[in-house]
Amino acid sequence: MKKITLLLLAISSLAITHLSAQEQTLENRVESIVFVIDGNTREPAIRRYVDIKEGDVFSSEEEMLRIAEREKQDLVNYRVFKNVTMDINELSRSEDTVNWRITYGVKDSWTLLPIPYPKYDSNRGFRIGLKTYYDNAFGTMTDAYLGLGMDIRTNDTTGKMEIGEWVINPAWRRIKLGTMYFDVDFTQRYSEEIYDGGTPAENYNYGYLQTTLSIGSIIDFFPTDWYYNFRPTFFFRYGYKNIGNPDNVRVEPFNFSWDHNGGWGRVDWVNNLRTGQNYNLGHSIRLVVDPDTNDFQVINDLNLTGTYYLPFALNFNYYGRAMAFASFNGRRSAVGSMLRGVADDSMSGDFGFVFNSTLGIRFWRLEGIWDAQIHPFFDVGMAIPESGFSPDRDIRYGGGFDLVLFLDALPSLVARATIGADLGQYNWNEWDKYEIIITSSLFY
Repeated sequence: MKKITLLLLAISSLAITHLSAQEQTLENRVESIVFVIDGNTREPAIRRYVDIKEGDVFSSEEEMLRIAEREKQDLVNYRVFKNVTMDINELSRSEDTVNWRITYGVKDSWTLLPIPYPKYDSNRGFRIGLKTYYDNAFGTMTDAYLGLGMDIRTNDTTGKMEIGEWVINPAWRRIKLGTMYFDVDFTQRYSEEIYDGGTPAENYNYGYLQTTLSIGSIIDFFPTDWYYNFRPTFFFRYGYKNIGNPDNVRVEPFNFSWDHNGGWGRVDWVNNLRTGQNYNLGHSIRLVVDPDTNDFQVINDLNLTGTYYLPFALNFNYYGRAMAFASFNGRRSAVGSMLRGVADDSMSGDFGFVFNSTLGIRFWRLEGIWDAQIHPFFDVGMAIPESGFSPDRDIRYGGGFDLVLFLDALPSLVARATIGADLGQYNWNEWDKYEIIITSSLFY
């Protein structure tokens, strides 16, 4: 009797070991992916957009569910759908394989948004124009854009109102070919800049025409959070005028730049709040023609950037950004554009840093209508020229708040009004102390 018992135990042990081995080597295969679309989005387009494919095999059910959920979140992050759903069903099972069907459901929102404006930016003055956004254009999961505008502002030299800048900017973005995304941008503009001579008496305006063509690309190393971006850009500047002192202004008739960056991170949208982090190292190289010698001058820029987003207590969202930069053989201009409350052209330098800190607060949520938020901020930056460091000149602080409005029916649209002040310069009764911006995108 004891021998029979031992024999039965041995057979049971072998059977359990065999079943355990089967469970350990069981593959999870995506047999079918179904898209249920309420709207004009084309199934081939959304199928190409989603990185998980029919026939993909995963070593565990948990891994498959994680990737499938990630793809659902990517559809949410695109912000063109009113809602996104996902369902997973087991279709069949064999000794070594489980076959699954994944069903994604999306409901289109209205994404063709012609936005006529006047817009006010204290750096540029009043702008009259039209921005036309068409995200998910014709249901292709790509984005079309056409920007038209002109600035009306006071000339710092003459004190008269005039057209400071006009721009025409068509673009087609998020074109996916294989695992890569491409953007194509063309811009024709007249730009006017302020030369900072150190004192108001030595400041003057100058302008030029510029034609720009750029082609950008993003490579995502799916399923990781690593990525690599690159963008070649061609600039042609011509028609310079109103230059007060040619010796103090760099005239750049031709300019080619190669911008690229690589990094790691992921930021997700959750109920109009953001969560996640992103870190990247960027490099830009520019070839500029010297008009006097016709030789190329090489300018290199380096950036190290980190961003962090943390929602908490349902209605709060802290987010911050830190960036260090260095420029070689050419000064970084318009550093003030990275600080809210500080004039764009008031900072320049060969190296420095920027830190932005913001607390988003949801104060009026009307379900199905809008989500109104206020974002108090404090920004600090430093830009040091090669000639030496001057704290009063090179360190700037900005403070204020953003008013942000999300519309439930138009998830691709964000309305933002920024009211900021330069906390280290000017008196409180001087208009130069303040920066006011009304726009349709978040600051970062």
